[in-house]
Amino acid sequence: PRPIGLWSRVVHSVGNRVPLGPHIVCLLLKDTESGAALLVFERGHLSNISECALIPDKKRLITASWDKTLNAWDLETGKIIWTAAQAGLLTSCSVSEDGKYVVSSSDLENAICLTSADTGERLFHIKDHHKSTITRCRFDPQSQHVASVSEDRTIKLWDLVSTQTTLSINSTHTNVISNCCFTANGRYLCTASWDKTLQLWDVQTGTFRSHGGLTLSKGHDGSVSSCTFSVDGSVLVSGAYDRLTVVLCCCPGSVLVSGAYDRLTVVLCCCPGSVLVSGAYDRLTVVLCCCPGSVLVSGAYDRLTVVLCCCPGSVLVSGAYDRLTVVLCCCPGSVLSSLTTTDRLTVVLCCCPGSVLCL
Repeated sequence: PRPIGLWSRVVHSVGNRVPLGPHIVCLLLKDTESGAALLVFERGHLSNISECALIPDKKRLITASWDKTLNAWDLETGKIIWTAAQAGLLTSCSVSEDGKYVVSSSDLENAICLTSADTGERLFHIKDHHKSTITRCRFDPQSQHVASVSEDRTIKLWDLVSTQTTLSINSTHTNVISNCCFTANGRYLCTASWDKTLQLWDVQTGTFRSHGGLTLSKGHDGSVSSCTFSVDGSVLVSGAYDRLTVVLCCCPGSVLVSGAYDRLTVVLCCCPGSVLVSGAYDRLTVVLCCCPGSVLVSGAYDRLTVVLCCCPGSVLVSGAYDRLTVVLCCCPGSVLSSLTTTDRLTVVLCCCPGSVLCL
C-alpha cells in the first residue's frame, strides 16, 4: 500500500536517510536531500504504526504498532530481523543511545516493556506503571533511565540498574501529556501537552520540587503533539495541531517572551538577569535582550519602536529628524555637544575624555 502520511517523530537518522511513517501499515525511507524514496517497509504490521526509531550503528529500524508487535527491520534489505509480540496496543517505542535496548509502551495494563535490540527477547515488563494510557516513553541520552508520560498527566523515570521507578512527578498540565524529550546531557526533560503548553523539568537536581516545572505557554493555539531538543540543548522545537512549528531558545534560567506576527508566534530567549523590552511594528513584537543594569531608551519611527541598550553609567542624548529619535550611548565621563542644522537634524556627538571636540 502507498503511504498516505508522513511520520514526524524520528529521533535519529542514518547519514542522510530518514524514515517517514504513515498512519497505515508501512514505512517509507526517504533521502532527506533529494526527497527520493529509497526503500518501502511493508507487510510487517497488520495495523497502524504508532512510532519508529532508528538504531544507526546497527542499520536497523524499530517499529511499534497497534497490532501488538515490535518489528526490527534491516535498513539495507528492508526485511524483518525479528518480531516481538506484546500484550496490548503499542503506543510508543524508543531505542537506548547505546543501541542495546528497546522500550515500548502498551495500553494494556498501562505497561512499559524493555526488549533486547539484538534478539527481540523481553527483558522486563512493568505493568501498572501509570494509572492511564502511556502516550510516550523515552530513553535518556545516557541509557540509564526511561521517561514515560501518560494521559494521567504524570511523569515517571524508571531506572535500568535498580529496575525501579526512581522519580514520579504530578505535573501541572491540565490535559493529556502527549510527548516528552530529553536534553543531550539528560538534565532537562520537556513535556508537551494537549493543554497547548510545554513544561521543562530539571530531573537531575530536582528543583521542580520547590517551584514546579517551567511552563512555556505562549507558543501554540492547539494541542502540542511533539517536541525535541537540539543536540546542545539550547533550542527546543515543538509541533501542534495548530499547524505551527515553534522554535524556542531554552538556556537554563532564561526567560521566554513571545510576540504575535500574523499567525506565527516568535519566542526569544533573554539571559538571566537581563531586561526585556518590546516594540510594535504592524503585528510584530520585537523582543530585545538588555544587559543587567543597563538603561533602555526607545524612539519611534513610523510604526517601529527601536529599543537600544546603554551600558551602566553612560549618558543618553537624542536628536530629532522628522519622526526619528536617535539614541546614542556615550561612554562614562565623556562630554556631549550638539549642533542644530538647517535641515532640522540635531546631531549629538560624543567626545571621549581627554579628546578635543570642534564644531
